[in-house]
Amino acid sequence: MKYRIRYKKSLKKREFWKDKGVCRAVLISVPATGILGLLYRLQPVYWIFLGLGLGVFAVLTVGENRKKKREKNRFEELADYMQQMLFSFERTRDIVAALQETAELFETGKMHEVLGAALAYLEKAYTADCKHAALCMVEEKYPNDEVKLLHNFMLEAESEGGRIEEMVQMLKEEQRRYRLRVNLFQEQCKKQQRNILLACIAGLALCSSILYLVPDATLLTGYSLYHIGTVLLFWLNLWIMLMGMRVTNRNWLVEQKRYSDEEMEAKLLKYMNGKQTIGRRTLKKIIQKEINQAFPEWMLKLSLLLQSRDVAGAVEESVKEAPVVLVYFIRELIRQIHAYPDSAKPYVEFLGAFKTPASTTFMKMLYTISNGGCSDAPRQLMMLLERNNQMENQEALMKQENALAVSHMLFLAPTLLASFKMILDMSMLLVSFLGQLGMA
Repeated sequence: MKYRIRYKKSLKKREFWKDKGVCRAVLISVPATGILGLLYRLQPVYWIFLGLGLGVFAVLTVGENRKKKREKNRFEELADYMQQMLFSFERTRDIVAALQETAELFETGKMHEVLGAALAYLEKAYTADCKHAALCMVEEKYPNDEVKLLHNFMLEAESEGGRIEEMVQMLKEEQRRYRLRVNLFQEQCKKQQRNILLACIAGLALCSSILYLVPDATLLTGYSLYHIGTVLLFWLNLWIMLMGMRVTNRNWLVEQKRYSDEEMEAKLLKYMNGKQTIGRRTLKKIIQKEINQAFPEWMLKLSLLLQSRDVAGAVEESVKEAPVVLVYFIRELIRQIHAYPDSAKPYVEFLGAFKTPASTTFMKMLYTISNGGCSDAPRQLMMLLERNNQMENQEALMKQENALAVSHMLFLAPTLLASFKMILDMSMLLVSFLGQLGMA
């Protein structure tokens, strides 16, 4: 078994070097090494180290560019999938028919394979949750909060029925905002990557100019420290450019980290026990983020259930497939509603220390509906959900700006490196001049 694994790894290596893109990148690094070696007047022995750095950088750049293209294609496929699925479901009100129409849109690619596997599974499966399992196949290959929200809506709308026009319009608007937000972030990352590249090129060009400003370049190139410093400068700039690519080449499907159900349940229990004192504030922030992400999904589910049930019945039904982080709070709400059916206290105190202005407003609306004080409950709930989605969109845009902080640091790094290199070169020139004057 051990030898089989080694053989597979060696086979992958051989296939890697047969790659045309990798070979082309390595071949380009050879003349680039010669040009830069002559430009910086490096001794031949240092060309080896310079060429090694350029070759590794060229190979890794090929991988990063392919990753960038792959992730961008995945996002575009998912965005087209969600748009087409929603349009088809709005017209047919059937998940299988919507999947079939959407599959026709993707003639090739990963999404074509996933939808083909999902439809093949539906042809063979006759269980009650086969549609949910088929949609989960898409979610596994394209993990994203927006597609989960869409699938939950479709499953609930198909089983409960009722009016879905306003909810469909709300989801269309949310998909539009999501696609625009990610496209804007992609452009910002592309701009930052270009700025980092230009900063590195400018820093390297500035450091080479000193050789052509002094009357005799051998005053500088005669020191081994100059050659070592130049090679290190190149290596560090190549590393900065590579880090710039890795920071800006993102998985566009995942906007922020999500915890598994088991991890979230453990964190919630740890917080509720109150035994942990160190890190309790951090734990609360993690739970708060998960609640903020899960709450709109629960709001949408309740809005569908309220078309055929009263508030208490809709809340009890929603706990079956509610996000894990909300299950405890929903069960506590059900218990409080049964204990105090005419009181607003269970609704106002929902989520306890984790409640937000948006969740409090929504729960007050639920209390009004439970007392028969709202004639157009579904529409009012949709308006609340739409306002909550707009606030989340603004928060996501702010997080995107914060995520670019690392790339801003990388943009400044080449200038600092060039400054240190210039100081080092000027120091060596000063020593050379003093030596010629007989003072050193």
